[in-house]
Amino acid sequence: MKNHLLSIKINSIFFINLLTHIVLWIIYLFLSTGTLISIFDGDTIIYHDFFLFSSSKIFIFYAIFLIMPTLFNQKKAIKGILLLIFSLFIFYSILYIRLSVAKYFYPDFVPPKFNDRLHTFVLAYVPNLITFSALGSLYWLYNNSKKQNTQKLALEKRNHEIEVSFLKSQINQHFIYNMLNMFYVNTMQYSEKLADGILSLSELMRFSVSHEQNSLIPVTEEVKFIETYINLNQLRFNDKLKVVFKTEGNLN
Repeated sequence: MKNHLLSIKINSIFFINLLTHIVLWIIYLFLSTGTLISIFDGDTIIYHDFFLFSSSKIFIFYAIFLIMPTLFNQKKAIKGILLLIFSLFIFYSILYIRLSVAKYFYPDFVPPKFNDRLHTFVLAYVPNLITFSALGSLYWLYNNSKKQNTQKLALEKRNHEIEVSFLKSQINQHFIYNMLNMFYVNTMQYSEKLADGILSLSELMRFSVSHEQNSLIPVTEEVKFIETYINLNQLRFNDKLKVVFKTEGNLN
């Protein structure tokens, strides 16, 4: 159920982002078309030429956005450079097709002089290339920063949950340890054997609470824990349990 809700949330976010992009590009195209209409007579505007020109700018925007992660990755830098070169080729190919389409629909169409030579053709569209490449880069930086902040918040939340869980477990253990000590004191006058059992169990709890977070503990503490555990089981089986436990050498 949780995974299903997460999937729905991810799909909703994707749909909202997609819709936002579509709306923004429609607004951009609408404003650009409105500017052309205000300058030229509507009958003279080559609309398919305008949309091909706009498509080249939209393409380079998303191409740079997708390539940016590889350019910032040392292991994928060469791949990123190759993809960048290929994207530039596609960008200028769309612009070249744009002129071919204009000539096809309008035989009398005279292309600008800068289209006569390759270097002038390339240089003529550099401002558009730089503008939309910069926008794509800024959009990637914004998304990357947002993603890092989201991951940081998620990590902080996870660490907080772990700390709270640990504190709860510690509180529960200390509570049980303290209660066992109280039972030990209250049962001493009624049954020394029962009191010894409670004391042994309390010692085991104390050992668990004291050394839960330590990877290394003194050998003497470990031996004491084993002896207490054996004594507790001796009480459990009415001293019928036979256990031989010996230590050798200097435990310190």
